[in-house]
Amino acid sequence: MQAQAIKDSIVITCVHRMDGQLVLETECADYDAYKALPEVVSYEGTVCGKSGWSSDRNYACYKSNMAVAYKVQGNTTYPCRSCQNEVPKDQAFCHYCMTDQ
Repeated sequence: MQAQAIKDSIVITCVHRMDGQLVLETECADYDAYKALPEVVSYEGTVCGKSGWSSDRNYACYKSNMAVAYKVQGNTTYPCRSCQNEVPKDQAFCHYCMTDQ
């Protein structure tokens, strides 16, 4: 039997509520480790933002009341029907192989 790593995940060591907000804690040895942690995590469907680090107790904290903004990702290109190079969506002509899309 083998265990498999789950990419882009962290171990939450403590979960509690404070002033109605979800608070998550994870082990964090130092400031470099804190900076390496993800800025935002999702825990059982609740989005939490990184909010601090305790050098005394060696943990980082995430809270659900942190303002989180999401990068808007949309397809701005599509593959050319003929050569498969990326063509901007606002163009109907591939400049690589000179074909209409």
